[in-house]
Amino acid sequence: MPNGVYPVPKFRPATGHRRRAPLTVRLRVWWYRSELDEQLAAGAQPAAGTLLHHRAEQLGSRAGRGELARALAATLVESYKTRPSFTARPPLRSGEIRACDEDIFALVRRLDDDRPIDVQGAAMVARLLSDPSGPLSRAGVTTVRYALRSARLALDHADDAAFVLPKAA
Repeated sequence: MPNGVYPVPKFRPATGHRRRAPLTVRLRVWWYRSELDEQLAAGAQPAAGTLLHHRAEQLGSRAGRGELARALAATLVESYKTRPSFTARPPLRSGEIRACDEDIFALVRRLDDDRPIDVQGAAMVARLLSDPSGPLSRAGVTTVRYALRSARLALDHADDAAFVLPKAA
């Protein structure tokens, strides 16, 4: 093990009042958000002061979590509507999304509660919502249900689970 017996700490967004990042940094984070979300969803650990760190703070903030929850709920509502003939947005897989409504509700409730989250799960939700070739729009290897449940499980910190280590003989 490269870190010995000590695990590498997970990123946890700051909970106290902090200074807002400069406009240039926020614009760069916005511009590269898709790539940053992909890295965070894959489990990358952000170093302080990097764009990845700023994006992780955005996703882990109260506002970021609320935005993701609202976008998920809006996607479910949209799946029940008839689709306009001409639109720039890729078509939703409405039937599969409606079949996963309980998973969407569980994910929205988890994003809205006050418990801390792992930003990897938030990044997975952000990728799910923004990827035009993802499971919400196209059939593929990953189903909508699998993507939703994976993101829901990833929101919980792995180090928060109570593991009992066997006693050494």
